[in-house]
Amino acid sequence: MKYFVFVLSLLIWVSCKESAPKNQNSPVSLEADPGKDPISNPVMGGPTDIKITMTDLNYSGPVQIVGFYLDQNYIQDTTVAQNGIITYKSDKGMPQGLYYFMMKNDQTIQVMVDEDQTFEIKVAMNDIFNSIQVNGSFETELMYKTIQYEQTINPELIQITEKLKGLQESSPEYKTLVSKKLELEAQKMSYFQKLLADHPKSLFAILK
Repeated sequence: MKYFVFVLSLLIWVSCKESAPKNQNSPVSLEADPGKDPISNPVMGGPTDIKITMTDLNYSGPVQIVGFYLDQNYIQDTTVAQNGIITYKSDKGMPQGLYYFMMKNDQTIQVMVDEDQTFEIKVAMNDIFNSIQVNGSFETELMYKTIQYEQTINPELIQITEKLKGLQESSPEYKTLVSKKLELEAQKMSYFQKLLADHPKSLFAILK
């Protein structure tokens, strides 16, 4: 149950955070505290062998692997990048869940790991969601496809929500916008229901 709450809460956080329109060139700062995985009985996977190639960033330096538990984040482990390539291996594996690979320049890449933790990613950091290519991690691929879908709907939902704040509830425009908002929310719910129906055993789909 602790693991379920852990992953569910972090997925809700990520969905809300990544769905808002933003400049993807802007770094995301995560203040992670060093320490052990706070989950007492994690569901493990692995062994872990992850390779991330950043096609437009020749970064060499330390990389923190940041995990999440409820409203906390923690450093699961560290690795290094060489000339834009991040590699991380662990014979013991990692607890299944969501992680951020965070570089010293505060740029981050998020991955979803399940039992099979051997995969590769190629990505342009200036356009992560449209450029990412995932080979070997169905959960990570599904996560990014879902984020891409949400980005087609969430900006309009945010715009409608802001407009509603300045309107009288009795006005025709308010009622029209509410109707549109409900329609978009129904589309999202339909997408998530289909996601679960199509992938009933997927960790990401179940917890989404």
